Amino acid sequence: AAHQRSVPRLPIPPLGETLERYLRAAQPLQTLEEHAATRAAVAQFFDTDGPGLQRLLEEADAALPHDSSYLESLWYRLAYLGP
Repeated sequence: AAHQRSVPRLPIPPLGETLERYLRAAQPLQTLEEHAATRAAVAQFFDTDGPGLQRLLEEADAALPHDSSYLESLWYRLAYLGP
């Protein structure tokens, strides 16, 4: 904790990179048809809601103290403390 301020913040990956990683992780778990449907849904998300949600995430992260991160904030609020 003493050196937390000197540790660089975790960057928010670009939306396209996140979606590609998701597709790579999902592929071995899906049939060809399922993966094609997932790819189509991901493409639609990238073209519609994705950029706005990415911007909101980046804005929320920018508002956090330097020694915090968007992951920590989400974890405490949603996973650890519950809804």
